[in-house]
Amino acid sequence: MTDSHANDMTGQATAPAPPSYGLGRGMFVFFVFLVVGPPLGAAILFALATGFVPPHGVPASVGLYWRAAQIFGGFSYLFGGLQAAFVGLVAMSAQWRRRSPFAPFWPPLIASMIAAVAFLTLLWSKSRNTSGPDLETIVGFFGLHVGAATGCWLVANASLWPFRNASRAVTA
Repeated sequence: MTDSHANDMTGQATAPAPPSYGLGRGMFVFFVFLVVGPPLGAAILFALATGFVPPHGVPASVGLYWRAAQIFGGFSYLFGGLQAAFVGLVAMSAQWRRRSPFAPFWPPLIASMIAAVAFLTLLWSKSRNTSGPDLETIVGFFGLHVGAATGCWLVANASLWPFRNASRAVTA
């Protein structure tokens, strides 16, 4: 019997085990979401707050925009770190559970929507406004969270792309 995947007891051939990608790739995905997510969300929020276009005619406005971007980036971890950790944990566990070399798309997307709802609920419960957030605020927070999660997913999968066949070569 020359089959390398033969069962010793029955002599029947068994299927080879799927490649195991371990927890290392999942931890990498988690840290990409944790590190890249808040500044990416801050960049989206900064672009929305400034209207995508700097004011014309004032040369000092570039310095003002740079300082404002630094402030947004600094506060991004304060306001978005917990959401990024939650979405990263979901992406890591989904990738590890599926034993995939890449992060799946739908679990982090749904987790980012849950994070947006949780953040809006917390924001609304702390405000004195009894009518709740308006539609523009809700759409803005969903767009911010979904955009940051999609960007992190793209960065994580683009970073993992060169290593897509690495563990298959080890197990073969």
